[in-house]
Amino acid sequence: MGKKQFILPFIKSHESEMKKNWGVFKNRYSGKILFRSAYYPMASGNLSVMEEISNKWFFEEILSHASDTLDLNMLPALKRIASGHDFDESLRQRSSEIIETIEGSIKKSKNTGMLSALRVEHERINATRSLLAGSRTPQVADILMLLRDKTQELNKLALYLVGKFNMTEMIPEVCSCLTVPGIRSEACSVLVSMDRVPVRELSHFYLTSATNLNARKAALFILGKDCSEENAEFLLEIVFSSIRQLKEAALEGLLNCCYKADEKGKRRLEKHIYETFGLLSWITDIKTGLLINGRIELAREVDKEYLRWKSYLNNLLTLTNGDLPDHSEGTAKDEPDGDYGRMIGGMTKIVFAENRNKDDQGITDLKMEQARQRKFQKYFPSDPFSLKKIYDDLINCDYNLIGIWTKANAVRDIYGIDDDEIAESVVALLFSPEELLQEEAARSIAGSGRKLYDAVAERIPERARNKLEGIVSNAIVENELIFEKIKFLSSCFPGIYEDELLSLGKGLIYKNDIPDQIPASSDGSIMWCFSERNTLSGVFMLDNDSGKDIIDDIGRKGCSSFYILNLDTLEEFRFLYPGSSWEVLRYIDNYEG
Repeated sequence: MGKKQFILPFIKSHESEMKKNWGVFKNRYSGKILFRSAYYPMASGNLSVMEEISNKWFFEEILSHASDTLDLNMLPALKRIASGHDFDESLRQRSSEIIETIEGSIKKSKNTGMLSALRVEHERINATRSLLAGSRTPQVADILMLLRDKTQELNKLALYLVGKFNMTEMIPEVCSCLTVPGIRSEACSVLVSMDRVPVRELSHFYLTSATNLNARKAALFILGKDCSEENAEFLLEIVFSSIRQLKEAALEGLLNCCYKADEKGKRRLEKHIYETFGLLSWITDIKTGLLINGRIELAREVDKEYLRWKSYLNNLLTLTNGDLPDHSEGTAKDEPDGDYGRMIGGMTKIVFAENRNKDDQGITDLKMEQARQRKFQKYFPSDPFSLKKIYDDLINCDYNLIGIWTKANAVRDIYGIDDDEIAESVVALLFSPEELLQEEAARSIAGSGRKLYDAVAERIPERARNKLEGIVSNAIVENELIFEKIKFLSSCFPGIYEDELLSLGKGLIYKNDIPDQIPASSDGSIMWCFSERNTLSGVFMLDNDSGKDIIDDIGRKGCSSFYILNLDTLEEFRFLYPGSSWEVLRYIDNYEG
């Protein structure tokens, strides 16, 4: 039996696009986050980051921070600005003045003694900044004390000290900070900057942090920068695990290292590739059934799942270098158990050789869908899917096969329940840990009266019950629901998976009248204004200075309802989905005046 090469399409990495275009953003918010990201390398003596950034607000942030805090660590950056002919005269002059002020404060400062003896917060912060600006490696005891402090600014400075002085003995403590909101981005930056990728420590952290998905993803992001054979084998094991986001992250790391499986690895990959084809076949059955039953909106969401798994499959096949046994004639019926490789080539043609003819609503043509379904039947025989089976499969399947957003769409498609088994599945979602699914279950139940809800209402936790009661009673405006918020955000950021927008959707504030004031946000806010017909009338970028003026202005423009997104909420989003953050920053650039 010979081998046959098959050609795979090139799917562009969103992560590489983000890196390539990072410097194009000119908005104020981008300047803030660029400064936060660049503070550590600048404090460590790496001023090259300044050459890569042209955002004027970035340099304003340097001056503002240095002026407010008299931070010694900003002196090299300030001197670079003051002496740089590529900066305007005003910026250079202000930099020179701040340099004089900081240097004057150094002469007046007194030795504050041991860090542990300081009781006032700002004194501890200033003393720690002085440590960071110095050349002497700090004591481990001081680092531990700073990491345990309740002040996050001190936690961050402690992490920077570990990184600047390459304190490898502190790596386990830095890894543990990947679980702490507010400082985990800094922990990630420090771990990436170490003289070597701490593979052993990160691998141990990954294996012992089973309950923290986001921290494990961060660990995989860093591990993906180490291309050693040992680390590649560790990442490959994760590809064979069950959690979708971790599988995707590990696979991305292997691709970044241009990893190619050896013969043993290819044999292991064959079964996983075969199973992924089986998943695509199952999704095809669902899509076909939905299109036959005229459920176009839900079919569109299922189509996104198909494309995401298709991209994952393409990456899996890339690990084999397109080199697997010739199997174009093999079928599930005539192959011995476990001989998956011989079928992969034929299935590859089914998935990657098709021309997807899209109608105006973005759904594959039914005839083409049915043709693919018939081809898959050769490998994965199945009976036609009834609408009831489709709902049951989508609602009850593993979250690692179908995402939360698609499940929510399936529940929304069932407004009014007339089947006992479906009713049982929907009622169970009232107790889901996902607020989105709770809300959609309540909305679906409301379509057939209160009976189902009332039967279980007392068992629903009180915190969730109040809102669900409002949904069942039709007392809550649709735009207040997380589903509607995510749907709107998706229209603003079309390149981001809706599942990723879940955190932003939860933080999106709805107002049905002109707000008296904008909710406090140190990074500013985006406000979307809607007319009485619920059409978008305007997009406003707000900060603490301009907010009141804009509120006065929109009152004259006939806006009757609003969505407000505090940009503070983007900090966590950037950590969770760094590639997708690019889409948000581009949107802000388009609307910031």
